[in-house]
Amino acid sequence: MAELTADHIGRHRYENVDAHVVSAMELNKSQASTLEDVLFKKLNKRVKVLLSTDPSVIGGLYIEVDGFIIDRTIKKQLGDLRDAVKKGDTAV
Repeated sequence: MAELTADHIGRHRYENVDAHVVSAMELNKSQASTLEDVLFKKLNKRVKVLLSTDPSVIGGLYIEVDGFIIDRTIKKQLGDLRDAVKKGDTAV
């Protein structure tokens, strides 16, 4: 996926985009609204959050929006930790 840059954000100001959000547990309306606000501020686009759940993410959020992926799940962090240990990375 492409990196999110200020140039990308500025070119597409105030377009409407969908954000596909996966969480371990269902988000309530307040959480979804807060997430829409945060993504609007980051992307300068009106964001509609499309929610789904997947218990395998354990915690955190996986967000796919406007061609970008934001993976802040516990599952991803554990996978990164596993890979670092396999490589013998002591800076973990």
